[in-house]
Amino acid sequence: MNLREPSRIAATMRRRPGSGPLGSLPVGSPLVGRVLIGCGLVLLPWVLVLGYTLPDRTVVTHWSGVWVGLDAMEALGLICTGVLLARGSHRRPLPAAVTAALLVVDAWFDTMTAVSGAERAEALAEAVFAELPLALLCVLIAWRGLARPPRARIPHPCWKPPPDNSVRQLRPTTPFESLERITK
Repeated sequence: MNLREPSRIAATMRRRPGSGPLGSLPVGSPLVGRVLIGCGLVLLPWVLVLGYTLPDRTVVTHWSGVWVGLDAMEALGLICTGVLLARGSHRRPLPAAVTAALLVVDAWFDTMTAVSGAERAEALAEAVFAELPLALLCVLIAWRGLARPPRARIPHPCWKPPPDNSVRQLRPTTPFESLERITK
């Protein structure tokens, strides 16, 4: 293999977006939006069915694995969001939003699965003083990190672009030249 010849891995990494096997999916199309709305509407009656048919009590064989997995995903999300935020990365909104959702789910399940008494009080305290404030912080990080359209720059009337577009510097003009340009 020649050193100047790019490897297959590097060539794969340099592919344009949309050139992979799933890249041509119309993810941003209105049709996909309608499908998602339809799925959400189908879930609404299913929630009612579950509410009436699920038993009040059940035995779960992987109970500790569920909670360890959820808390591990939260920890990973918080670390990832923190690292991206500390680096000033523009990629921080996605892990921040996912982490916020995980924290809200954790608060919900902690309080809903807690037995009455001290366990319920502990779950509520964790939700109110730890999980929900962290979720709110992650939502704010995600919200503030979203891309905003750039503001339109209105050129000052005393500045005019150079006649040659290859030169990017603006040069000052007199106010009379600016008025002539504006009144034309």
